[in-house]
Amino acid sequence: MSTPQVVRVAISPVVTSTPASYKRRVVPSAEAYASKRSLILTTPTKRPAKQGNQLSVERFYPKNLFLRHTANIVEEFVHGHAAPAREDENKAAWHVRHVLLPMNLRDPGTDIFHGEARDLLYSLFPGTQNVTEPPSMSYLLFQVKELPKKPWPLTIGGRPFVIADETQQGRVTLFPRLNLGNIQISICNGRFNAQAPMTNEILRQIAAETDKYFEKNIPKLEFIELMFTSDRNFYVVVADHADINSLRPLLPGKIAGCPAGYLRDHELHRPPWTDRKPKRPIAPQPVSGVVDRTAYDTLRPGVMISSSKLVEHGHPSELSTSSGVLVKDHHGNQFMTATSHGIGQNTTVFQTGRPERTIGKAAIDVAFTDIALVDLARDVVFENETFESNGTAPKFTRLAKSTDPVRMGHDCYLNSPYTGHLDGIIMMKSVKLETAMRFEAQKRYIIYDWAWMGQGGTRIPDGTCGSAIWDSDGVVLGFFHFYIEQGPWAGHAASVSASELEANESEGRAGWILAV
Repeated sequence: MSTPQVVRVAISPVVTSTPASYKRRVVPSAEAYASKRSLILTTPTKRPAKQGNQLSVERFYPKNLFLRHTANIVEEFVHGHAAPAREDENKAAWHVRHVLLPMNLRDPGTDIFHGEARDLLYSLFPGTQNVTEPPSMSYLLFQVKELPKKPWPLTIGGRPFVIADETQQGRVTLFPRLNLGNIQISICNGRFNAQAPMTNEILRQIAAETDKYFEKNIPKLEFIELMFTSDRNFYVVVADHADINSLRPLLPGKIAGCPAGYLRDHELHRPPWTDRKPKRPIAPQPVSGVVDRTAYDTLRPGVMISSSKLVEHGHPSELSTSSGVLVKDHHGNQFMTATSHGIGQNTTVFQTGRPERTIGKAAIDVAFTDIALVDLARDVVFENETFESNGTAPKFTRLAKSTDPVRMGHDCYLNSPYTGHLDGIIMMKSVKLETAMRFEAQKRYIIYDWAWMGQGGTRIPDGTCGSAIWDSDGVVLGFFHFYIEQGPWAGHAASVSASELEANESEGRAGWILAV
C-alpha cells in the first residue's frame, strides 16, 4: 500500500501595527526563544488557498490562533514518507507551538483511528507506532520508537497531547494513574449531572460535601484539595501522614458519579513556598535569562512591580512580581490586583528600577487567595489592556464568575515580565480547603484553574505570580500562582480563580469587578 502524500506548510502570524505603548521594550527570553511558527498538516486535495505569500487558515484547526484567519507562509513542501529524516531534526516540522489540521480534533465526532486524520497524525513524528486517546477524548497519546528532539507542540488539531517512546520514556498519560478508593462507596450523588456543565460553584459544593464526609466518617484523614480533570476523574489530595492503603475500605471510590482516586500532598510537587504561612513575604527563585524590568510610565497587566522584604540583621531585599488587572468595588473605588506574598511588610509597592516612584499600597488581602488589592497612588495611570502579541492586544471583558461553566480543553493566555506571551490549555480545576484550623465553622474553599503548558516546556518563574490569565473571549480567568516542574503533574500551572473576587454575602464581602 502506498504511503499517502502529506503537505506541510510552516506558517507565522500576520503581524499588524499596534501603538508603541502596547509593545514590550524588552522581550523576555521565554518569548524570544519560543517558536512563532505553527504548522499546517494536510493532504494535497485540502491544500490551503494562497494569495501571494499568505494563505487562509479558515478550514484548519485551531484557526482562532490567527487574526482574520490569515497567516504568512514560511515554507511549504510535500512528502510521501512518514516524517522528515532524523538528521533534519534541528529544523524539524514539529518544532512549532501548534499543529493545524483540516479537521477539529476537539469535536468528539472526529475519528482519529481511520482515514485522513489517522494518516496525518502518524506523519508528524518519526517512528510513530501508535496514536490513541483516553475515553474522555480530551487529549492525544503518541507512542514513538524514539523520542524526537524537543521542543514539541502544545496542541495538534486543537488538542493537547503527550508523547512516550516504546520503553515508556516521556509521558504515557497526561494525568497520573488513579489510586482508587472503594468503588462501593459513592458520595455527592445527584450533585453533578454528567450531561450538564460543571461550574465553579458546583465544584465548590462537591468539595465541601467531600470534606464533611471525611470529618464525619474518617476524622483522622485531613482533606486538602479536590481536583477535577478533563478525564472526568476526581483526585482527592490528603495530608502526607495519611495511610491511604489502610484507609481504602472507607474512602469513596466515586464522587458525584465520577471515579475518585487519592494522593498525598507531597506527590503534587508544589513549590515549597506555597506551604508557608503567612503568605507575605516569600523570596522568589533566581531567574536566568532576560526579563522585562522596564519602568513603564503607564502601568498595565504584565508589568514588573516590586516591594521591599525586611531582612533581619541586614538590608532590605527587593521582591519582584507582576501586576494583575484593575478592578473596582461597588462604590467605584479602583485597585490593582497583585500577589500578596510578593509585597513586603510595609505594604508599599514601587516601580521596578525606579524605587523612588511609589505605585501604591496594599489595602486589602483577599483571605487565603494570595490576592492583594493595591490602592494606586493618584499620579499612577493603569490601562486594563496587556501587551500585544503578534500585533494583537487582547481586550479584557470581565472577571470569571462562579456560575461560569467549566470549559476543559480551552485556550488560555498570560503575558508576564518573566515569560512574555504564553498560551496553555485548561485541563483541570481544583478546590483547596483553606482555614486556620480544620474544624473551624468558617472554611474557605478556593477555586483554582490548572493549565497544561506542554510536555517538556519552559519553567515559569515564581515572579510570574499575580499575572492575569485570560481566555479567547477576554474573560480574566484568574491569576498565576505556581508552576509544577517535576513529578507526574509536571507541566501544569495553577492559577487562583478570578471568581474569588466575587461578592460573598456569607463573608460580608461586597466583591469587585473588572474596571472597564
